[in-house]
This record gives sequence, structure tokens and C-alpha cells, in this order.
Amino acid sequence: MPPEKPASTLPLPLRLGLSLVLCGVFAEALFRAPTMGFLVEGPGARVLAVVTAPLLRRYLPIRSWVIAHPWLSAVIAIVTTTALLLIARQLLLFWRNQIVSRIAGLGAGGAAGSGHRSI
Repeated sequence: MPPEKPASTLPLPLRLGLSLVLCGVFAEALFRAPTMGFLVEGPGARVLAVVTAPLLRRYLPIRSWVIAHPWLSAVIAIVTTTALLLIARQLLLFWRNQIVSRIAGLGAGGAAGSGHRSI
């Protein structure tokens, strides 16, 4: 029997990164929607304005700071991404080397019989 294919061909970190990028694109699109003109006169324009107001209240100060400090915001984004990737790597290594080996009964050493011995 051939091995099963994974549910997604994109790795999890890439999917999470794309989700964050799409959230930023969505927030920017909501910010620019009133200036485009086609949402201002529509039947859902008032509802859209009321629903997106709390999101835009949080987004606009961050956006203005990023625009005012492009180099600093880029450095912060790179450092944060690197730190998160290193933390994720360490957690995966811990999971694989410590937790899974103990669940499988191999103990911390990785060899069968190196775990607890009865006296």
C-alpha cells in the first residue's frame, strides 16, 4: 500500500506566514475601500463601516508607525520572524527527541532498555 499523501503540500510555517500576510492585505484593503468609491454607495457600506471600525482603530496607529519608520519596522519583523522560527525548531526537536521517544518506550537515551529498570 502506498504511503498516504499529506493533507496539504505547503508546510505549516509557510501557511502561517501566508495567513499573516493575508491578514495585513485584508486590513489594508478595508482601509482603502472608502477611497475607491464602489463601497461608499452600496447597501452594505454602513454595515461594513460599523463592523470594521474596531479593526481599523487598532490598525491605523500601527500602519502610521510602520510608514514613519520603515527600516526599524523591517528589522523588527526580521528579528521576530527569526526568533519565532528558532523557538518552533527547538520545540519540534524537544518533542521529537524527548516526548516521542518516551512515549515509544525508548527512554531519554534513545536505546531500548535504557529507560527505568525494575529492582
